[in-house]
Amino acid sequence: MRVAIAPPKSGLQDYIDWLSPTFTVFVLKPDEDITGYQALVLTGGADIGKNQERDRVEKFYIDRALFLGIPVLGVCRGMQLVNVHLGGTLIEDIQETTCQHGLDRELLSVEGTKISAMPSSFHDVIIAGDKIIKVNSRHHQAIDRLADGFKVTGSSPDGIIEMAENTQFLLVQWHPERQEVREMYCSFSLIEKFKQMILCLQNET
Repeated sequence: MRVAIAPPKSGLQDYIDWLSPTFTVFVLKPDEDITGYQALVLTGGADIGKNQERDRVEKFYIDRALFLGIPVLGVCRGMQLVNVHLGGTLIEDIQETTCQHGLDRELLSVEGTKISAMPSSFHDVIIAGDKIIKVNSRHHQAIDRLADGFKVTGSSPDGIIEMAENTQFLLVQWHPERQEVREMYCSFSLIEKFKQMILCLQNET
């Protein structure tokens, strides 16, 4: 299965290492046509609006995926971008809500601290109605109003939407690609779920 990655500013190798045992992975160049690929991965990174060129390119990929009918996996920022582009809204800072998880705010306030070098926090997510899984957390924004046509399939006990999907999009707020969770359910189960989504859409065409 040929899977295209819209590359992040950092951490690309983590995505390649995570995906390559199951998929043949290709790294997209800006504005590259995704025709010929069987799926698209939108990665994590800076807040939407911080890099308008990256936003523009990835919105182009989303529109092409919709036109071509290929599945999309959105991770963290990728989840948020899909939601906003398709009509949803964001919580700009989850620390201003009742949310009790996320990156360490004291560390974030230290001048020169790089988010990529910060340790993840971990918390529970409820999926499939009553199944509780452990995930890593590296975000300070989250989905507020979910775009039309999606359903929430995972949420944290403090009310943050952690997973949403429809027949074409699989969106998660955590980082399944990181080495720290590769052996955990939140990571390997997502690979299988994405694979089955690809196969299902292929069978429909």
